[in-house]
Amino acid sequence: MKRIAPPGGLTWSGLAQPLTVLVVTAAVGAWRYPHLPPSTVLHFDTGGTPDWTVPTSPAVAFLPVYGQLVVTVISIAAAVRARRPRAAPALLTLGMCVNIAFALLAVQQWWGGDRLRWPLLVGALTATILGAGLTLVTAARAGAAAPGGSDDDRYWRNDLFYSNPDDPNVLVPKRIGIGLTFNFGHPMAKVWLAVLVALPAVSIVLAALLGG
Repeated sequence: MKRIAPPGGLTWSGLAQPLTVLVVTAAVGAWRYPHLPPSTVLHFDTGGTPDWTVPTSPAVAFLPVYGQLVVTVISIAAAVRARRPRAAPALLTLGMCVNIAFALLAVQQWWGGDRLRWPLLVGALTATILGAGLTLVTAARAGAAAPGGSDDDRYWRNDLFYSNPDDPNVLVPKRIGIGLTFNFGHPMAKVWLAVLVALPAVSIVLAALLGG
């Protein structure tokens, strides 16, 4: 029987990273759901006291799982389409770390009750930052290992946006102003797309729990 290979030159173990966290969280949520209280706390004031509750429903109870689903789809799709094999593992690892953050938020929601458990929130933020940090390290190593690229005029759009898929550098000097800008043609741009999508979602949940 012919062995089925994953798309894009990926490995099944790599694809399993974000998927495993998603499936385990969803399974735990399905087991926990019948035992949840009639109402769910969605907001705590600055003193850690609940000040906003809503009736418990699948739409409310599984909010962290929905976030994981979005992150998983984005990270796998970006990894499959990555032009450099070195970029794919970083995308999948980032997806796993953000999914772990959502899993910790789910624990707060499903078991926290009317108490704000700070270690879970700190852990969620740490997992997200760790995932982003790992992708930066991977991007830097990939750029150092590959031959240098050029910033020809044809790769610039209005002298503001640089896109060259053959340039290994994630960051390039700006043409206007001082500093660096992203090479939007680099596969690691997909990593930051995942970060930009996932990080606000985590921040919104944290803001709802921590209060304004």
